[in-house]
Amino acid sequence: MMLTVIFRKRLKAEVFTEYEEEEQRGVDRPRLVFLSAVTLITFAGFVMSSRLGIKMCVPAVAAGLISVIVILSKERTRVKWILGKINWRILFFIMGLFIVMSGVASSGLLDRIVDIMPGFGEGETPSFAATSGLVAVLANLISDLPTIILITDIVPQTDAYFYTLSAAITLAGNATLLGSACNIIVSEKAAASGIRINFWKHMAVGIPVTVVTIAIQLMVHSFIL
Repeated sequence: MMLTVIFRKRLKAEVFTEYEEEEQRGVDRPRLVFLSAVTLITFAGFVMSSRLGIKMCVPAVAAGLISVIVILSKERTRVKWILGKINWRILFFIMGLFIVMSGVASSGLLDRIVDIMPGFGEGETPSFAATSGLVAVLANLISDLPTIILITDIVPQTDAYFYTLSAAITLAGNATLLGSACNIIVSEKAAASGIRINFWKHMAVGIPVTVVTIAIQLMVHSFIL
């Protein structure tokens, strides 16, 4: 709704795009159907992972390997094409974040940051609101993936808090471009097409959206958790 109000003129404008010649290849229906089935099975693997006693990364890695094999089965020379589709800058960026966050955790800096937040002091139990607030702040300082890895050990180890973490980290990523790895990927892709996503304009829309959606999340959780 907010995007419609703020960008209503741009959303109504006609947009012309130029596709690269490589993207205009005909659809390989057999492989498309097969890979669609792999995607559905992977999703089922995510859902059933806890019951099967496996980590969620297992179906993801398996699906990735199968997809590569299927693509190469048509044309082995497409290895270079596959490698070219990988966004190495984003991968190294995220790897760097994890390395820095490991240092933050081992240095004790995280404990000092957490002590500032209400409910996270020694002997205290944080509320769902405080947990969501901490997630929102950290996610937009260091991005969502490192944040969730850092704080999973400092919240009460119950289903209710992990549901809150899961919802809050997803919604908090909307606030700024740095809040989510997906935002960074979108920004990189847009820049490659000559489109510059302004950090401050994104934040002007993102912060209100994040505040409202996290508030709704907390209200819903107060009834079901």
